[in-house]
Amino acid sequence: MHQRTRRGTISTGLMPDLLLRLENEIAPIASTAPGFIGYFAVATDDLTFVSTRVFRDRESLEAETQATLAVTNSIVDEFGIQTPLETIVDGPIGVLRAYGPIEEFTP
Repeated sequence: MHQRTRRGTISTGLMPDLLLRLENEIAPIASTAPGFIGYFAVATDDLTFVSTRVFRDRESLEAETQATLAVTNSIVDEFGIQTPLETIVDGPIGVLRAYGPIEEFTP
């Protein structure tokens, strides 16, 4: 498995609007891409978010990144996200098990 986790900061717009765009425009493309395992986006405060993509291999993740590039660039421009995003993790991972339901929290 391959994970890429990045942190970004918005300079315009509202975090709930960003998360909605990610949910409606990035997640559907990512979730149907070959090799997809998981996609998560989390707001850590009103300006900062962390996104994580997990795919079976690096090649699948790179293909998905290219497939979402136009939408990603539009979101980056709209929310004034500084690029490149800070990379926290970008490499092979191993996962034994995952537990628990995913719950949506909107402050």
